[in-house]
Amino acid sequence: MAYLSPQDMAFLENLPLNPIRSPLRKLVNLMCKECIYDKDEPGGWRQQAQACTCSNCPLHKARPRATGLTAKLESRKDEMQ
Repeated sequence: MAYLSPQDMAFLENLPLNPIRSPLRKLVNLMCKECIYDKDEPGGWRQQAQACTCSNCPLHKARPRATGLTAKLESRKDEMQ
C-alpha cells in the first residue's frame, strides 16, 4: 500500500502552475514513493524504489537510489519498527 506523509501531500497540493519551477527530484521521489512504497515490506521507500523492476516506467532510470547515509538511516528505522 502506498503512503504519502501529510507534508508530501501538502507539497503536491501546493505545486506551482508552472512545472518548470517545481523541484523535479522531489516530484520523481514522490511518484516512486506513491507507486512502490509499502510500510509492511522490508526496507525504506528508497530501497524499495531502487529494487523496482518496472522497466517500462518512464521514470525508471531516474528512480531514487538508497546510498550511503540514507540507506543506513532507513535500515535502522526499519529495525526499530
